[in-house]
Amino acid sequence: MVGAIVKFKNNEIHGTAYPEFQGKTGYVTSYHPKGDDGHPHIRVRWFQRIPHPNGAPRNVSYSDFRLERFEILSHPDT
Repeated sequence: MVGAIVKFKNNEIHGTAYPEFQGKTGYVTSYHPKGDDGHPHIRVRWFQRIPHPNGAPRNVSYSDFRLERFEILSHPDT
């Protein structure tokens, strides 16, 4: 999973949460098969910085989300 290319996608479950991330791509830098909430989580390094969702003056380079919020575009070579 680490090294996979992923694209953020909202779905029916999440609605329109985090519209700044919709359709953005990056690669997985860490994977946790079971987070504190019982779901798999990944950390993504974005290919291009994204405006901070809370309007903070800095842009976002990394994000942590549930894996279910992403489409896997390619798997790393192993």
